[in-house]
Amino acid sequence: MNRRFWWLDTSDLALARAKLDAVRKKQLSTWDWISWDEQDFRSPQEAELSLMRELGIASMFSDGKVICCQGLPTFHHKIAKSLEEIPEGILLVVMAPVDKTTSLFLKSSKDEQKFKIDMVDDISKPKAREAFVADRAEKMGVRMDAEACRVLSEMCGNSHDMISSELKKLKAYSEDGVINASDVQAACVGDGDAALFELSTLILCKEAGAAHEWMKRLLITTDGHAVVGYLCNWARVMCILSSVKLDSNRARNVASGLYKLEKVDERRARRVPMYPNTGRFYHAAREMQEASLPVYWPWLVMAECHRLELATRFMTAKEDFAKETHRFIERILAEEEPSSLRPLPIPAVVKEPKDRRKTKKYEVIDEVKAND
Repeated sequence: MNRRFWWLDTSDLALARAKLDAVRKKQLSTWDWISWDEQDFRSPQEAELSLMRELGIASMFSDGKVICCQGLPTFHHKIAKSLEEIPEGILLVVMAPVDKTTSLFLKSSKDEQKFKIDMVDDISKPKAREAFVADRAEKMGVRMDAEACRVLSEMCGNSHDMISSELKKLKAYSEDGVINASDVQAACVGDGDAALFELSTLILCKEAGAAHEWMKRLLITTDGHAVVGYLCNWARVMCILSSVKLDSNRARNVASGLYKLEKVDERRARRVPMYPNTGRFYHAAREMQEASLPVYWPWLVMAECHRLELATRFMTAKEDFAKETHRFIERILAEEEPSSLRPLPIPAVVKEPKDRRKTKKYEVIDEVKAND
């Protein structure tokens, strides 16, 4: 085998594992397979010494040796310099999302005979994403019409793994393997982390004790500011639904016309949809209907979310951050009347010297039609 290096893009982990298993069982079934993980070593220097040693020693009792790296090593630039020196009979496999800015990518993309880069399909565009859903569903034995593919693609966004995971769920959900759009809406959660979704569900159900416990667990495993950002986004979704009387279809139409700026680099930004996965409105509307909340409650939550965001923006101590999030839960679960709104706190901010303050102006790359 002439190939010495193989970069498997794990942005689609299910596909990457399937390709690796196929090669292991067929082409390289007689080779030794070694799993290598940098986290198993006490220091980067020790990890580098171990991997470089393995790359230089051929297998003595087998036809060849495969070294399968779990993740991109931190010393990947040194691996790039050594690619040409990998002897015949050794294959280095890197299982990690492809990074086109690395010297390892640039070096390995020049010789397709010795080096291979297995990149996943680009599903950032809606049409490409729907086609990917249809193709993956067919391979998994799930029959879906065009509308069902569209709904699932909106719910999952650009995540190959989430699409595969939801398709597995749909396959188990259906008795005959046929899935329509209503099945997708009923069985799939949509975008967002499952643990964060569970937190908002507990709050809607007025499960105060469980909500506090769930928040405590979240802050151990998840970045606190990401939790606050999710809560703010959740509140905005509820406000949109409240404004259209919990009609999820109308809410999706409203949300499809909302855009935000996304940074491309230091000088450019582009206008992108604020809610690319509008399928989440279906689930939020269903939960709000079951909770039978007052029509003004989402607006109170939105105000409290802004209060929480301002209060925690400059916090560094985890204990103070946690206390503020638990106060947030107590406040929104105690809100009963619109008159209970309180002024938002203004945190103390230390002003930077004038010579350090800069104003950035971005060139907006407008990919949206002018009449939208």
